Amino acid sequence: MMLGIFGFMWACFSVGALAIHRANRHAEPAARRDRWVKYAVYLLTVHVLVGSALAGPLYFQALAALIAAVGAFELVQVALRNNGPRKTFPPVTLFSFGLYLTLAYCLLLFSSQTNSGTIVFVYLVIVALDGFSQVIGELIGSHPLAPKLSPKKTVEGAAGGIAAAIVTAVALRSLAEFSLSQALVAGCLLSAAGFIGDLSASYFKRLHGVKDFGRILPGHGGVLDRFDSLLAAAPAFLLWVR
Repeated sequence: MMLGIFGFMWACFSVGALAIHRANRHAEPAARRDRWVKYAVYLLTVHVLVGSALAGPLYFQALAALIAAVGAFELVQVALRNNGPRKTFPPVTLFSFGLYLTLAYCLLLFSSQTNSGTIVFVYLVIVALDGFSQVIGELIGSHPLAPKLSPKKTVEGAAGGIAAAIVTAVALRSLAEFSLSQALVAGCLLSAAGFIGDLSASYFKRLHGVKDFGRILPGHGGVLDRFDSLLAAAPAFLLWVR
């Protein structure tokens, strides 16, 4: 099982590397460097989380708790800076923090109440969604998806990310012991929840006048910038399977 999982991951990252190489042909040196840094950090992050899940749910639970804690710190820091066009958003900020705590708690429930195979299944579907949305958007994206929330997101990127997520769900369905139809539903559900989580995080950032939640992950920003989709998708998946 482990060899098959990592083989699938390496195949996907190889496709991503080829796409980045193609996108970099006419890019400035700084942009090319930033893309490869982002790629390398993402590669490392995915391997650490998948490796932790395969080593045992307790290891992934520890990482999930760390993600939740750092994410809460980043959320508070952004709210306190509040550099948006309007200086006070107490109702929105309080609601956002309450929603985040709920999602973080559900992520911990997800990590403690599902097995290693299911954790890897959900996470890699989200990885495919996030990764291929960005790569395909940079390659062929021309129609903005939500320009006021996230200027770089495109309709083409979103479609490519959703397609990649569904293909991943079908290819890895045995990890969660799903039938083909269940895998298709799971791929669609996780894609929808992941996009909602990503756009919600973008809305919070724009509202408070910041580009990223932090700088802990080179090329990605903060922990919430990298895991906002998972924070929304894991609770949605947990609710669905119940």
